[in-house]
Amino acid sequence: MRTIIIGKEGQQPFNIMQKGVSRQHAQITIDDQNQWFLEDLNSSNGTFIRREQDGKMVRVGRIAITPLSFICLGPDNAHGCRFYARQALAENAGDFNEEFNYLNEKSEFFESKMNQVDKKIKTSKLILLIVNILIIVISFAGQYINIGTDANGNPIPLIGNGANFMLLRIGTIASMLMATMFDPFASKKKIDNERRAFSQCPNPDCGNVLSPYDIKEYQCPRCRNKMTIKK
Repeated sequence: MRTIIIGKEGQQPFNIMQKGVSRQHAQITIDDQNQWFLEDLNSSNGTFIRREQDGKMVRVGRIAITPLSFICLGPDNAHGCRFYARQALAENAGDFNEEFNYLNEKSEFFESKMNQVDKKIKTSKLILLIVNILIIVISFAGQYINIGTDANGNPIPLIGNGANFMLLRIGTIASMLMATMFDPFASKKKIDNERRAFSQCPNPDCGNVLSPYDIKEYQCPRCRNKMTIKK
């Protein structure tokens, strides 16, 4: 059994100066089966953990975690302290290789989601193009296909002016419905916000949000000289 107290007066190998963190804020326990647990120690501003589904920080009391669980002591802003659980162990101080491996997996996941949105955009444009071309062809051809003659002997077109107008309206309505049901800009913005939630520099003293390029290169422009990386 191993217990690490975390806070301004904690046993973690990095300093915590943020005013939203208590002196003994939380503790990480690793039992004899190597199972990890995080527990809040009645802190003033709470202990939070990042949810894997969407990157949201949720308040916890006591919860099972992994070495790569992302923890926030206090508020999720400049007054709180954010770090990966394994950084609380002295032997892992300054070694961020596992964190960058994890960040790369997440980055590839979000890139895949962006690619899926791009495919949906192309498919939607193709469907709208086909629908509008069909409407134009039917509207044009229908005026030259007669279904009979009227009392004066004039030809009656398959599609009259009224029906032709309705077809054009249907094309417009189809475009509007497609835009309402699938907003690519909103979808991409949501994915990018989720990506940013999983892109913070793993150095507890930094907090910089990394670009996909930085993650791929296992680097942080702000604190690269303080990091030990082995790709």
